[in-house]
Amino acid sequence: GGRRVHDVARRARNVLDERNTRLLREAVVAIGAKASKRLLRRVVSTQRAGGLRTADGSRKRTPGGVFFHLLRDEMDADAYKALMKSDTKRKRK
Repeated sequence: GGRRVHDVARRARNVLDERNTRLLREAVVAIGAKASKRLLRRVVSTQRAGGLRTADGSRKRTPGGVFFHLLRDEMDADAYKALMKSDTKRKRK
C-alpha cells in the first residue's frame, strides 16, 4: 500500500542521496515498492562495481542518476518519458 511506497521512497532518497524527492517518489509509485527495492539493490551493486558514466562519457552518474537510468528497464518507454517530462516542466517553472 501507500505506506510501503512512502517508506521505500524515503529509504531510496537516503541511499541515493537524491535531492529530487518528488521525482523519486513518483518513480517508486510508478513501479511499486518491490520493484523499487530491487532497483535500489542494482544501483548499490552498480556503484560498487565502478558506477555508470553519463551518456556523453564526461563524468560518472550520481547514485540518483544511476537509479533513473536503470528505471528505464522497469517502465514502459512512454510512461518513463511522461515521468521525466513532468519533471522538466516543473523545473522550468
